[in-house]
Amino acid sequence: MKLLLCKLNRHSFTNISTENIHIKQFECSNCKKKFTTDGYGRLVELNSYWKKNNQFFEHYFQKTKLGA
Repeated sequence: MKLLLCKLNRHSFTNISTENIHIKQFECSNCKKKFTTDGYGRLVELNSYWKKNNQFFEHYFQKTKLGA
């Protein structure tokens, strides 16, 4: 039933990442799927590729923040 709500009325997103302004992660409050933004600002489902990508960028931004 929850998936049907998302298919008919679209996902209802809540922001789950507040640490880094460059990497945004969202979760649907209906179906609990997680999403992130890609390089073009489009929402994509958070899978292992995007998790690794986000971890790389978080590490990179922390490193540049400490070095600056």
